[in-house]
Amino acid sequence: MQKISILKWKQWQNLKKKTTKRLKEAKEDAASQAKQDEVLEKAVAGAEVDIPHAMIHHEADHLMSHFTQDLQAQGLTPELYYQFTGQTEETMHEQMEKDAEKRVKMNLVLEAIADAENIEPAEAEIDEEVSSLAEKYGMEKDAVRQALGDLSELKADLKIRKAIDLLVDSAVEK
Repeated sequence: MQKISILKWKQWQNLKKKTTKRLKEAKEDAASQAKQDEVLEKAVAGAEVDIPHAMIHHEADHLMSHFTQDLQAQGLTPELYYQFTGQTEETMHEQMEKDAEKRVKMNLVLEAIADAENIEPAEAEIDEEVSSLAEKYGMEKDAVRQALGDLSELKADLKIRKAIDLLVDSAVEK
């Protein structure tokens, strides 16, 4: 009887340590994300970018597509969502265009920074990302490479991430 209590106590302590560690990591991640968001917001706010409406419209369509997929993953249809919320597809698309404009502007600013700083991902970084994706999806690295094709989208994504890291690392804290 005593051994069970000691075993349960050890399990409790182990669970407590793991939970404390996860909470600490989540708090650190949230703080890091908040700093990144603040730095990006300031960088984009100070930039003057002329964005063609077609780019905004295309990004809004992309956001709508993801939104629809998220709804379907939850067992809802867009029509049912519109019925519940009293919105229409057109009003939803207009809302998405506001977010799309911010996203397009941010991406253009980050691409300009990456180009100005000659930022390119190294082969080791590309390989590391392919390995990470392979592990995440339970695939072989070669299968991931084949699925991604010429890796241009992956390289562009890594380039943007490196530009974000440069901005955050260069930011002066007040």
